[in-house]
Amino acid sequence: MNFRSAWSLLILAHLSALVTSIPTETDIDKLPLLAIKDGISRDPFGVMSSWNSSFHYCQWFGISCGPPPYAGRVTTLDLKDMMLVGSIPPQVGNLSFLRVINLGNNSLRGEIPQEIGSLSELQVLNLDSNNFEGMIPSNLSYCSELRFIDFSNNDLIGKIPQGIGQLFQLEFLGLSNNAFEGEIPSNLSNCSNLQFIFLLNNNFTGEITQDIGHLFRLQYLDFSQNALEGNIPSSLFNNSDLQFINLFNNKLDGEIPQDIDRLSRLNIIILQNNNFHGKIPSNLLNCSEMQSINLASNLLSGDIPEEFGRLVQLQNLYLHNNSFGGEIPSNLSYSSNFQFLNLANNELLGNIPQSICSDSKFQFLDLSENRLSGLIPQCLVNFSKNLLVLRLGNNSLHGAIPETFSIGNNLKAIGFNGNNLDGPIPTALANCRFLEVLNLGNNKLNGIFPSWLKSLPSLQVLVLRSNKLHGSIGSSHAKSPFPKLRIIDLSYNSFTGELPAAYIINLRAMMMTRDEKNVGTKYMGGDYYSESYSMTLTIKGIDTVLERILFIFTTIDFSCNRFTGEILISIGKLIDLRLLNISHNNLTGQIPSSIGNMSGLESLDLSTNQLVGEIPSQLGSLTFLSALNLSKNRLIGPIPRGNQFNTFGNDSYAENLALIGFPLSKSCTGDEAPKEPPPVFHQDDDSTFFSEVHWKVVALGYGCGFLFGVVSGYLVFLTGKPKWFVRIIEGDQYQSQKRKVPRRVRRRH
Repeated sequence: MNFRSAWSLLILAHLSALVTSIPTETDIDKLPLLAIKDGISRDPFGVMSSWNSSFHYCQWFGISCGPPPYAGRVTTLDLKDMMLVGSIPPQVGNLSFLRVINLGNNSLRGEIPQEIGSLSELQVLNLDSNNFEGMIPSNLSYCSELRFIDFSNNDLIGKIPQGIGQLFQLEFLGLSNNAFEGEIPSNLSNCSNLQFIFLLNNNFTGEITQDIGHLFRLQYLDFSQNALEGNIPSSLFNNSDLQFINLFNNKLDGEIPQDIDRLSRLNIIILQNNNFHGKIPSNLLNCSEMQSINLASNLLSGDIPEEFGRLVQLQNLYLHNNSFGGEIPSNLSYSSNFQFLNLANNELLGNIPQSICSDSKFQFLDLSENRLSGLIPQCLVNFSKNLLVLRLGNNSLHGAIPETFSIGNNLKAIGFNGNNLDGPIPTALANCRFLEVLNLGNNKLNGIFPSWLKSLPSLQVLVLRSNKLHGSIGSSHAKSPFPKLRIIDLSYNSFTGELPAAYIINLRAMMMTRDEKNVGTKYMGGDYYSESYSMTLTIKGIDTVLERILFIFTTIDFSCNRFTGEILISIGKLIDLRLLNISHNNLTGQIPSSIGNMSGLESLDLSTNQLVGEIPSQLGSLTFLSALNLSKNRLIGPIPRGNQFNTFGNDSYAENLALIGFPLSKSCTGDEAPKEPPPVFHQDDDSTFFSEVHWKVVALGYGCGFLFGVVSGYLVFLTGKPKWFVRIIEGDQYQSQKRKVPRRVRRRH
């Protein structure tokens, strides 16, 4: 049960105890209600339209009045989920018999009125998910009957008032997702009825005090995403009703206390992203009702206890990003409920145990970034129809990839990258009809391009970099090959032949604009699996680890192969491609002007080919281009000016045949600095004049150069290599050689 369900049940309990009646004697609460109506500036559902003299206010929407002795007095104000815009007026404090205020999930703003502190009958105060700002009213402690407070998801600041600790009836306290600061008041321990406390995602500092052990009825505690320090107080484990502990993303340290086993009802513990060290306490394994354990991203070490197999209720185990060693326990998955196992980025050794295949409910298995060896178990790729993510990357696994991918599997992400796997890519992968990510990079796989993957309807990421694949990619007879592919990396192989035109012209996901995709800042894998889709790609010449992949990210990397022929004109249809790298091949012909249509392009690398001709002026329209490498080709003519081309240095154009213009020292007429883009001349302008001037200047420079060469040669012939001439020519060459530093290509997995 989450905290929203908890407060909903509590509110319903209070509402059911109140009986609406129509009074006959007094209308004392009418004026405060009309003031509340006046404070609403936007009412999209028209719920306030019933607040008029045609009805008694006890019949107005969201209003309940009590039975005797509360007849005619408002006891409930419930306008949650109505998308109301406005503020709460101070007159709310005149509703002196009010017991429930539920205004959650609206767009109310301003400060919480101090006058609420005068509502001595108030039991439920829910202002969750609004835009309230300022501080919690200091006199809230006067509402001595308060059982439920939820100010989560607002813009509140300041410290928790000490007076909160005087609300002895309080059962639920929700202050999550605000900007509160300071220490958590120790006198909260006076709220002996407190069962739910949610303070996540604020700026709380200091230590969790031992006083928290006095909250004997506490069931849910969430202090995650703050800046809390120190150890977990041992007194916390006096609270035998605790079912949920979340201390994620703080600065806590020390060892996990051994007496954690006193929490016999504990279901979920999350200690991720802290500085805990030492071993997993053996007593943790006595918490027989445990369903989820998350100790990831700490400094924990030692072996993973065999006793985890005794936790028959366990569904999720996250131990990634620690320093655990030894072998994976063979009985780790004996729980028939196991669904998520993440042991990535540790120092685990040995083989992957066959026993992992015994649990048919597995959805997520990540053993990447360890020192595992041996073969991939044949059963591992088809043991669970529920398996969605299988990551074994960056280990020392060898042998062939199993051919046992069964028909009807639900795999979405496969990561076998960074191992020593060999043999061909199995055709059985075509059975993975829901596959979105396939990362087999940095292995020793051989054979040809896996064209049988082209019909996978959901494949979005294909990484085959740094293998021993060869041959022509060939043509496709499929109607729509790779319909959703957004990332393809074939770099560092031995592919030959022309660039695969039949595939490139059908990469529809790279032809859609960002607006057409309508995905905003969504990540692949959603909120829960997004980090499971991480990988290493070469971005703007640098190997970069993408922890998560945005849906809008697109890239083609065919670099470091043996492709021949010309760059396809049709590549210009990929208007939403972000990165294009086809460097270090044997491509010929000219750079297609259609690349200028690729309006989303941020990085373009065509270096180390045999491209000829001029750089198309249309490339100057690529306003997002931030990395350009055209070096080591046979390009000639002027470098385009304006926009992003004014930002690129010499390295972008080095070692070409005859490029001229900024930023090269060999400049065109009047081309000293990129102060402003030159004017654009159309056919009806005086372009002939500028053309004639250009060629006259070139001819004059050529004549002077020829005369200097003849005279210099004659002097050398007569004097026998004069020293001053040798210093000018050979000395400069020697200095340039000294400055050249060998480039080392570091492969990252």
